[in-house]
Amino acid sequence: MGTELKIVAFCCEHSGSLAARMACAGESETSAGTEIVSVPCSGSVQAADILKAFRSGADGVVIVGCHDGSCKHLVGNRRVQRRVEHLAGTLKEIGWNPERVAFFPVSAVEGQLFRDRLAEVVDRLRGLEAGR
Repeated sequence: MGTELKIVAFCCEHSGSLAARMACAGESETSAGTEIVSVPCSGSVQAADILKAFRSGADGVVIVGCHDGSCKHLVGNRRVQRRVEHLAGTLKEIGWNPERVAFFPVSAVEGQLFRDRLAEVVDRLRGLEAGR
């Protein structure tokens, strides 16, 4: 990982993408090094999508979905949480730090929460780099 981290954020079009736009409006620092990928539902993000992001040079991948009980697709957010937990175990098995992948929920109007959670991910990834 270099000085600027590359983060791929798969964001639900009903919540995460809207919160990301709100968080990044007029703020280049939030979007620097972060690629926002809008998806129909966080539950549509497959392990292959996450692994492809890593193969493309991502230092970290986050999936941003709806709060529990608010998913337009009913359980997409729960589905992807289980997928992330499973994939974290797989990453650990192959010698990668499982903290490189994460899920967090936001609503469409929680731009500041999106910004805060993304900053936490960046800090955690920088800590992983420092600990090498």
